[in-house]
Amino acid sequence: MALMDDLVEAYLQQFDEFMFVLDKKLGLVFVETVSEDTPLSWSSEESANLVAIPTITKAESTRLMQDFASKQPENKEQSLQKALEEEDRFLSFEKQVEEFGLENEWEQFERDNAKKYVQDWLQLLQLDYNELNEKHAIHAADE
Repeated sequence: MALMDDLVEAYLQQFDEFMFVLDKKLGLVFVETVSEDTPLSWSSEESANLVAIPTITKAESTRLMQDFASKQPENKEQSLQKALEEEDRFLSFEKQVEEFGLENEWEQFERDNAKKYVQDWLQLLQLDYNELNEKHAIHAADE
């Protein structure tokens, strides 16, 4: 699996008890458990190579679902937008997507947007994706 796939997966996760981290030296993504009882125990040398991967917020997820809905034919758009007004909007939206048979389109739309976000994030940090991906390929094969 390419590094971008790992970064996109990490970005799309929403877990309070986990943090996804990119090791810039190895080009690997890993998970750190986060809690008040377990502070991060990175040495200063380790922390220089590690960067927390941002994850999508609920507000960003909602905006993305609204954007996807707006690109659908009117009857589907109305149903998808209405699902986003429900108390459990994420579940309602997913059910509506499934009912319309739009799972593949939604997944591709979500991943494409996540990929753009990750690319912008890497650029902001001045990290070279190609260099990281080469490191990833070497070290991922060792695992």
